[in-house]
Amino acid sequence: MTMIRLFFLVLLPLALLVPKAFAQSAPMLKPVVTVAGDLVTLGDLIAGAGTKAEIAVFRAPDLGQTGIVPADDIIAVAAAHGLVDVETSGIGKVAVKHASRIVTADEMLPLLSQALADGAALEGPDALAIEIDPAFANIHVPVEADGAIRFADAFWTENQGRFDATLIVRRIDGTDERRQLTGKAVETAAMITAARALERGTVLTSNDLRIERKPKAAVRDGQIDDAMLVVGMEVRRALREGQAIRTGDLSEPVLVKSGATVSVVLKTGGLTLTAIGQAMSDGKNGAAIQVMNTQSKRVLQAVVTGPDQVLVQAPRTIVSAQK
Repeated sequence: MTMIRLFFLVLLPLALLVPKAFAQSAPMLKPVVTVAGDLVTLGDLIAGAGTKAEIAVFRAPDLGQTGIVPADDIIAVAAAHGLVDVETSGIGKVAVKHASRIVTADEMLPLLSQALADGAALEGPDALAIEIDPAFANIHVPVEADGAIRFADAFWTENQGRFDATLIVRRIDGTDERRQLTGKAVETAAMITAARALERGTVLTSNDLRIERKPKAAVRDGQIDDAMLVVGMEVRRALREGQAIRTGDLSEPVLVKSGATVSVVLKTGGLTLTAIGQAMSDGKNGAAIQVMNTQSKRVLQAVVTGPDQVLVQAPRTIVSAQK
């Protein structure tokens, strides 16, 4: 009798645990839900929905958006489909998010620029400055659309400064997801600008220059688009960093200063002689100046050929024919 009583006392606590175990497997409302498709099922909203899990009960929010569903509405629709005794654990509302892939503006711009340039027969993707309308800066597509992106039907309207194009994203099943987008686009032109603040008299090197693209409508007469035309030139006035460099801002640099010691090259016939001279005036490349030979003190007419370098051509002697 004592043994039976002890056995019963041991079993009693175990029996008290059984209802709790069953309670853990009861349907339970989820506080936060993420869905990939356009429909929300009972299984999405309720853990342990069993055979009712695949029943669609609500439409999902727009791609990438989160919607709020009152818990009472979920309980009511579940009961209507025969799913009862759902444990809410005090949850008053459920957040439902529609998962998506986000195609960002940074991802789109290189391919979009190329597509618009090709469509307009422009020189390259940098030929247009593009700004995607805010509504399309981040485009949501289904998570199944995980393939590469491309653009079709890309058109630029020059007089309006607008574009429209179709974004195409390949889905897992091989089909395409398509989205229209619009924005602003203006043609640009390359121009040479100052890479740093430049003082008057600076002789320009490639490190002083930067190539930028500006709206073509803002390009003024005399602006330069080829750095090779600028390197070696002298700045006639101070320029601020980022300022466009125009032809009027430049002049040939003074290669020979008055009073400077110069290397004199004298060419006569097939001979080339060199001497040291003193410049009598300033001279730019190709300028004719007077140079004094420091040994003979003779003043010669010379042409500036480089920094502190001049060339003297000996006059030809013309012999007339004897009759």
